[in-house]
Amino acid sequence: MSYLNSYQKGVIFYQKHKLFYTTNLKELKEFYVICKQQIRKSFSAAMFSCFAGFVLFILAVIIFLLGGNNSASLTAGLSGAIVEIV
Repeated sequence: MSYLNSYQKGVIFYQKHKLFYTTNLKELKEFYVICKQQIRKSFSAAMFSCFAGFVLFILAVIIFLLGGNNSASLTAGLSGAIVEIV
């Protein structure tokens, strides 16, 4: 009966399950790529929302300073606040 050290056992185990490991690594790489694409899209959407909220705030201030309709400036200001919060 031959005794194998832990390294030899690990090598034998890896060789028996090599297909499983390579398939799993390919799936993990695909998952990583998909997640990275989704993160970029989410970040772009968040930046657009942030910019839209800021523009609405500026619009509310401009309307208020020009002496226009106070309800219009209030509406624009609340819209900007809602966009920023969400």
